[in-house]
Amino acid sequence: MEQWTIDYGAPVSEDLRTTPERRADRNRNIRIGAFWLCLGIGVATAAGLAVVGLRDGVNRKERILTVCDKEPVTRFGDPDGRQWLVFTADSSGESHTLEIKDRLVIGGTSFDTADEYGALREGVTYAIVTSGVRVEYTSQFPSIIEANPVPAEEQINYCER
Repeated sequence: MEQWTIDYGAPVSEDLRTTPERRADRNRNIRIGAFWLCLGIGVATAAGLAVVGLRDGVNRKERILTVCDKEPVTRFGDPDGRQWLVFTADSSGESHTLEIKDRLVIGGTSFDTADEYGALREGVTYAIVTSGVRVEYTSQFPSIIEANPVPAEEQINYCER
């Protein structure tokens, strides 16, 4: 059998030599593989967005809470990643930690978390709409969707109890 050589000098039999038909098959297989890879990435992305949307949409509550303290927290290992945490108390004296974060799906689109965070005042009681659940191992808290101060005559500071 006649021996062929590839440009780096290794002998190759005629059966392994690249023919135009084999190149066409290989290119076709690469295109099919790339299609399935892109489709898989698209499905995974859509599923991830659906899970995030569902997680943030569950457990929607409206509560009367007093803002006791608030603190921007830098996430570990990510100096640009901030959590805008708000520490509150309700009429029974139970404390709640909430988070203000950008929203894309639940509660309308909002990308002004710093402004929303700055508008909340310590010692003021708000009617707060929250959604989401506390996930301890990822340090996620229920999100504040809407916060409206209660009328002045109904202001009670629950933090001092």
